[in-house]
Amino acid sequence: MIRAGLALPLLVALLALLGTMLAAAPAHADGLRATGRVRTARPGPAVAIALGSGYGFTESVLDADDAHHRVGGLAAVAIRALPWLELGGEVRGRYDRHTGAMPDDGFVGDPRLWLAASRALGGERWLALRLGVWLPGSDVPSIEPDAVTVDASAALTTGGPAARVTATAGFRLDRSSRSVDAARLSPADRLGLGLSEASAVLLGIGASRSRGAWELVGEASWDLLVGDGAPAPHESPIRLGAGARRTLDESLTLEAMLEVAASARPAIDETLVAIEPRLAATIGLSWRPRPPVRAAPVVTPEVTTPVEPPPPPPPPRHGDVRGRVVDADGAPLPGATVRLGARAATTGDDGTFTLAEVAPGSVDVLIERPGHEPTRRTLTITAGGEVQLEVALVRVRPPSQIRGVVRGFDGKGLAATVRLEPAGLEVTADADGGFQVDVPPGRYTVVVTLAGFEGQRRPVEVEDEGVAVLNIELRRARR
Repeated sequence: MIRAGLALPLLVALLALLGTMLAAAPAHADGLRATGRVRTARPGPAVAIALGSGYGFTESVLDADDAHHRVGGLAAVAIRALPWLELGGEVRGRYDRHTGAMPDDGFVGDPRLWLAASRALGGERWLALRLGVWLPGSDVPSIEPDAVTVDASAALTTGGPAARVTATAGFRLDRSSRSVDAARLSPADRLGLGLSEASAVLLGIGASRSRGAWELVGEASWDLLVGDGAPAPHESPIRLGAGARRTLDESLTLEAMLEVAASARPAIDETLVAIEPRLAATIGLSWRPRPPVRAAPVVTPEVTTPVEPPPPPPPPRHGDVRGRVVDADGAPLPGATVRLGARAATTGDDGTFTLAEVAPGSVDVLIERPGHEPTRRTLTITAGGEVQLEVALVRVRPPSQIRGVVRGFDGKGLAATVRLEPAGLEVTADADGGFQVDVPPGRYTVVVTLAGFEGQRRPVEVEDEGVAVLNIELRRARR
């Protein structure tokens, strides 16, 4: 009998055994596979097919001198409908045999569908979003619409050709228990059907390391059951797996994985909770199209007569200007314009530009970008030469400003006189009462006057590159 306390040492021993076979080389784990639960976020091939079979064992959990054996299989296919979108489906079937004081057996099979969208994040990182649908039924084959179970997850993969790490997180809205009448199930059925009344937070991490045709895989996953009747966290399914894959040719891969359930066992009571085999071994084959082979061109020897070598090319008559435009911190500035006479070039996302075939001599270059001070440089161009230029543009700081609206108590704009003290600046508001004045940062007194109205004085403080806004209402003067 294998207990939870032995799961981790057993997995470490298995990893050590497989580690003696491998070192480092190209990874093989992209796309659909026949073994493993943690799939990478990198997109797979245009078409992939996987076939698998396995055996699982569960120790006594019914207090009836019982043991439980499971033989299962799967057939799956994935199609890349778009460069970033994968559609797939699979059929899983298994036969459970229970021995002891309550012997029983039965067959379970159901289809599952999924779609996945993937995107490269740069720096050997990929992100994938997946949506899956499980269609359980009370008989085989059958589908119960009320029991349709949906899970959504995200996967992030990082790493180069030699080794990769993938982390996944998601949620399963589990309604599978609606496919049966739980009150009529025997304890063995509750164990073997794999149905649950609790939803689950899905967490997983996997790693792979490769050498040549071999690949070592290790992973851990946790279905944290939540909701009414959910067991304790340490009784939710926790699985540790290790395996290896061997590329047989350019399209076929042989796979094998050993998985240990490290979680404690929840009680088999009126609440349906899926219980994983304590120890499970799976083997399988995955197939993807063989890369196209391009036939080597047939070269027919020809009898040629000696010909005179062509004359040497004329010497170059122009030079090139290449460069980069950055800000004061050295970050690239896209969208800057580099002008050389009537010619112009615009910098790209990395701040670089090229002006080819420039006539030799001394030339003036003007570099401009909105919000920055323009810069001029004088360059000397030589025939056949290349001038490298890097220019740092200084950002133009926006002025500080006082703006506002002058109105009467009836809400109509007033063309009042607005004077700033002690700066001595004076402007007249427009017909709608609006005004604005560019000023250095500091403290000011705004004096507003208009014939027939009582004047106002308003203190205001303007921060560096800031805007102070005033709404002023003038009262008519008493006669």
